[in-house]
Amino acid sequence: MGSAYCEFCGSDRLFLTKGTVQRRVNGSRLEISDVDFLKCEFCGEKVLLPYQEEAIRKRVDAEIRKNKGLLTPEEIRGIRNSLNLTQIQLAKVIGCGKASLSRWEKGGLQQSRLVDNFLRVLKTHPEIVVGAESLPRR
Repeated sequence: MGSAYCEFCGSDRLFLTKGTVQRRVNGSRLEISDVDFLKCEFCGEKVLLPYQEEAIRKRVDAEIRKNKGLLTPEEIRGIRNSLNLTQIQLAKVIGCGKASLSRWEKGGLQQSRLVDNFLRVLKTHPEIVVGAESLPRR
C-alpha cells in the first residue's frame, strides 16, 4: 500500500474497506457511514489517509449544516450564480469579504444564521439586489 502503515502496531499490511467512522462534534457523537478507509490486517485498527480525513471532514460539515438547517456550499454558489453576480459583487451586497464568501462556497467555513437567512431572502426576492450590475467586476 505504498508508504502507509498502521500508527498503532507499525504494520504495513493494510487493506481498503468501507465502514462507519465516529467523530465527536461539540460534545455529540456523529456517525458517518459508508466511509472508505484502510484497515490493518494485524491489529484491526482503522488507518485514514489525508484525502480520506478530508472526505470525512466534508461529510461531518455537511451533516452539521443539515442539522442546523443551513444552506450547502452548492446552494450558496447556486444563489450567487442565479443572481448573475461575482463573488466580489455578492460579498458587497452581503457586507462581507470575498474570502469569507469563497470559503462558504467551498465548504471551508459555515455562514452565520443571519447570512444564511439573507441569502434565502435574496434567492426568493432577487430584486433586492438593485444596482448590483453597477458594482465593479474583478
